[in-house]
Amino acid sequence: MSQTIDVTGLSSQAIQTLESLTQFLRSKETNQGFNRRDPEAWSQALRRWAASHPVREIVIDDSRESIYSGRGE
Repeated sequence: MSQTIDVTGLSSQAIQTLESLTQFLRSKETNQGFNRRDPEAWSQALRRWAASHPVREIVIDDSRESIYSGRGE
């Protein structure tokens, strides 16, 4: 079964990250390297994947106020 996602408006960097995450989720390590029912092992594998990406020196205001500003007014 083939599925697609809409990446319209995402930067090429974001698309590359999504492709990398998809590859990780399909990898043998994720699917066969350990018991998928072991949430700790899966979490560690996901953290290793995330740590393999460069740290970006950006500041994002992810406060509730900034996320929902202008809504409900």
